[in-house]
Amino acid sequence: MILDNYRAQGIAFHALRSREAGSRRFVSFHVLVLILDSSEGHSICEEIELAIRHDLPETTVFTIWNHAKTSLFCRSGTRSRPGFG
Repeated sequence: MILDNYRAQGIAFHALRSREAGSRRFVSFHVLVLILDSSEGHSICEEIELAIRHDLPETTVFTIWNHAKTSLFCRSGTRSRPGFG
């Protein structure tokens, strides 16, 4: 899978969704990265989007990147947000 190559680089993903409408495919997910600035986060997302579109023509890809340290997941795997338990 395309995302496995990026997982090996320490990039994580969640909220993966996909659907088809006619001949079009739509994929959306969040990218969790350890980076220093937003331009690097956007560059990583663009690279991943291009890789998906290359392997899956007629696919529209939506990504949102989050800094992995602030992605707010508990060790149990459930979401947590500051002030919300």
